Amino acid sequence: MTDNSDETPENDNFDDGIDWKSEEEARDCLENGFNPFVDEYPPLIGNGEYVSRFRATYGANKKEFIRCQRLIDEERYPEIYSWKKGEGTRYLVPDYGDISENRTHISKEEFINLYSAVCFANSHGAVLTAHTTIPWGSLGYTDHAEAADLLQRKFINSLQSWYNDHIKEGRIGGEPYQNLYWIYSNECGEKHGFHTHFLVGIPNEKVAEYKIWAIKKFIKLSKIKPAIINNPSKAIVAPPSDPMRRQWERFQYLCKGLDPSATMQIKGHLELFPLSDIIQYFYENPGHIKCKNRVGLSGNLWPKVREKAYFSSLMEKGGFDKRELYPLEIPESWRNQNKYPEIIHFEDTISDPKERALFCLLMTHQMQLN
Repeated sequence: MTDNSDETPENDNFDDGIDWKSEEEARDCLENGFNPFVDEYPPLIGNGEYVSRFRATYGANKKEFIRCQRLIDEERYPEIYSWKKGEGTRYLVPDYGDISENRTHISKEEFINLYSAVCFANSHGAVLTAHTTIPWGSLGYTDHAEAADLLQRKFINSLQSWYNDHIKEGRIGGEPYQNLYWIYSNECGEKHGFHTHFLVGIPNEKVAEYKIWAIKKFIKLSKIKPAIINNPSKAIVAPPSDPMRRQWERFQYLCKGLDPSATMQIKGHLELFPLSDIIQYFYENPGHIKCKNRVGLSGNLWPKVREKAYFSSLMEKGGFDKRELYPLEIPESWRNQNKYPEIIHFEDTISDPKERALFCLLMTHQMQLN
């Protein structure tokens, strides 16, 4: 066999794709443990055995790994938000810290009541689109009870009057008006103090007027003169697009202080899940609320009103699948629930006049005895 400088060993092409330093780094990570959420990704190059195994296990970089893990988790549990809003943060059992008695959480019953109230408003064709943050702390109020009283007497009552004058009597194109529907959640943060998240149904064509009215109302209620309204454009948020999606996102944001210990049962799963898993926002400490109501809703959304209309929400029926809880259009079934069923008197089903008369006489006598 003659010597030929142009010839190369058979394994040279394979060796050209291997970076032996990267191989050592990849092998070290695989054998000694690698945490893709904490550890820094090594700058691996080449296509050697250990580099390829590392990439197959953890991805080429952290972003790729997180994307794959999210897809896996969401496929495994499509009924809940296995991942919360937030850049590159995986859902694990949240660390709520010390859940002391000084935290005033939204209870499971309050959460279901709020959700059902929003569904009931939707069944009447109203969508709660305008999210208003009332910064009581920035307006000079430290007494929660005083601020809560002003919320009802000076803000909500005035809003009802404004609504009657500007919307109820002035609907565009002769469309029938909707009643004023709203819900709210009180919180007390370390930075901004006591504040109210207020979600209300305002027609799109009147949102601009509502924003002006609300800011003027804040200024009038403020104890601090001149009033300090930081970034008024963020105090009232109501973009015109995707009203139902925006409603449900804001609703979930209002409920980010839901009791972490509240649980639910999802059909098809044996284990109990935290109720907060059907909220797409991370838990936030709501602070200690020193007024009567942690949350509230307009009187036309109260449980007794819904019951009178024979309306039950999915949650009230035991359903907790996020894919069904937050529809992007108002389901026709919600509207149909609102129709009062025809009242049938039993005596009307008796064809013989004498028998019907006798039945009515017996019923009257029974009522007198009772």
